[in-house]
Amino acid sequence: MEKLNTQEKAWILAAVHALNKNDPARSFNVNGKTLTNVKLPTAFAPTIDDVRKGYTIANTGQHDLWRTVVIRGAPTSAPSAMEFGYTIKKAYLTLDGKPVNPSRLRQNDRLIVSIEGKSDDSKEHQTVLVDMLPAGWEIEGPVLPVLETPKDGSEADETHKSAPHQTYSFLGALTNPHVTEARDDQFVAAFRLGNEVSHRVNRYVSRNAELADDAFHLAYVVRVVTPGTFTLPEAVVEDMYRPSMMARTDSGQIIADPR
Repeated sequence: MEKLNTQEKAWILAAVHALNKNDPARSFNVNGKTLTNVKLPTAFAPTIDDVRKGYTIANTGQHDLWRTVVIRGAPTSAPSAMEFGYTIKKAYLTLDGKPVNPSRLRQNDRLIVSIEGKSDDSKEHQTVLVDMLPAGWEIEGPVLPVLETPKDGSEADETHKSAPHQTYSFLGALTNPHVTEARDDQFVAAFRLGNEVSHRVNRYVSRNAELADDAFHLAYVVRVVTPGTFTLPEAVVEDMYRPSMMARTDSGQIIADPR
């Protein structure tokens, strides 16, 4: 269900409501025991021992039935990088733009996290980017383009705006997101990609004309607060209404030495 959009979930609920009634023509055989007049949806939760002994479910009714198998657990290792519908790349820079290796830092070091990528097509994508922080890091703030207000006092839009700029100009063009959150444990940004006319003119959030319609580039400043050895989580970008379209970077490990 976590990979379905809101419209698909609504239709599933409507289908469940239509099926949620007793039907004498619907029955199961579960490990040799017959269950009749089954109300759908129904769920079976065998234990690990049940599965090892052999767990069988047979449809003995007169109608076709569909099943969903859910397996829950915890991975033994971090997931690898992947790209499906998006590309994503994360880089770490000093405050003057030099590349830095995040695997070995010192307490009170400050650096810029730069995340960029694109969607694989030109369709509209309401996109969310989430970059979890290592324990011991703290976000000082996002780096955002500044879209200057026209001198005549009118609101900025695609036809009335000056070129964007930001404090760290070496980063190049940056996305102007609809939402940016610098949380205790993660950086979150929401924005739209694609060339749909519906968001080309927005009186509150202007698109950065220096970026392609299908490209994004966000950055934020962090400080290493606590010394120690920590996991460096992956950054994830996905379509909010088609979450199967997503990409993530590799995870890693960092060591922060005391100063």
